[in-house]
Amino acid sequence: MRVRLVEEWTEIRDRAGEWNALLDGTRPEDPFLTFEWYESLRDAFGQGGSTPTLFAEDSAGLVAVWPLHVERVRLGKVIPCRQLFDSGGWFVPHNGLICRGDPDACVLEMLRYVHARLPGWDVFVVANLIDGGATHGALRRACEELHLSIETAAGKRSPYLSLHGDWETCLKERSGNFRSALRRSEKTLHAMGTVSVEFLRSPDDVTRGLADVLAIERQSWKHPAGSAITSRPWEQAFYEAYLPRAAQRGIAELAIMRLDGRPIAYYMGIIYGNRYSLLKVSYAGDARAGAPGKVICRHVVQSHFERGLQEHDFLGADERWKREWTPAFRPHVNLTIYRRGGYAMMLRAIRQLRSRRWNTATQTPSAEAP
Repeated sequence: MRVRLVEEWTEIRDRAGEWNALLDGTRPEDPFLTFEWYESLRDAFGQGGSTPTLFAEDSAGLVAVWPLHVERVRLGKVIPCRQLFDSGGWFVPHNGLICRGDPDACVLEMLRYVHARLPGWDVFVVANLIDGGATHGALRRACEELHLSIETAAGKRSPYLSLHGDWETCLKERSGNFRSALRRSEKTLHAMGTVSVEFLRSPDDVTRGLADVLAIERQSWKHPAGSAITSRPWEQAFYEAYLPRAAQRGIAELAIMRLDGRPIAYYMGIIYGNRYSLLKVSYAGDARAGAPGKVICRHVVQSHFERGLQEHDFLGADERWKREWTPAFRPHVNLTIYRRGGYAMMLRAIRQLRSRRWNTATQTPSAEAP
């Protein structure tokens, strides 16, 4: 296996087909490791700048890809630290290595290259790995073999719903309170006007639907709170770049709910292999009484049973509305790998000291025993 660093974007882009061929859609992280996802991250976060990317090859062709970038920060606003990230440091809900074959061999050779031949970094942060997944285990074993210090921090717990059986069975398995609330919401919505849900999948339809998505975001509670797509320029730039590309590949799906023809809710996701991954959902604030977010989720989940999908991955954090659908979740971890040498070890000691101080300061005193 030969590992080399490629920084010329035209060469990286020319190998998009080989890149995507490394992914077979069987892993939860595969939808977020495609070339189109990374290209859109580069457009939104990297502003088209330098894109150092590791390629591992053997006699049969491309074996693995690892896109990287460096950010310079200061610990405590004073001590400089050069942090190396893979694309998970930008926005990758489930992260992992893009590879075929043995992930342990790929990770070992690529991490060896990063440490020995890639200058300009002190710590390497690999975020949003599925805890216990192939990439997580391969990185831990590679660090042990290369004698690199590694720290692990807990990440998000992402809920997912297995689509076994049929829709009616799924609905019956939800709590009685959930089913009653869903019926009330649908009744309230229909009392407000004519309700329709449209599924958009073609490139032209998805582009058209994106305008509805942005209109709904501006009317949602998220916009003034600062968490809407339209209130975060980088996020809007990402979706405007990504959705048309995903639609061209035939993996994007937008569900738009309309009330008397006006868009009031949307549900945005990717269908990759037999898995649906939810990217974003929102609704107009003035339709809150009908809980359109809950109702459109019902329409989408039911449609995925009808299409024969095997999983509905809610992604993101373990929120209450997701737990109403499923108790199952995927835990994530964030890894920090330290370069060998005195300066990186000093940074590790400072980080650990700051972490201990933070934990001490935020601990709640326990009640005295009676």
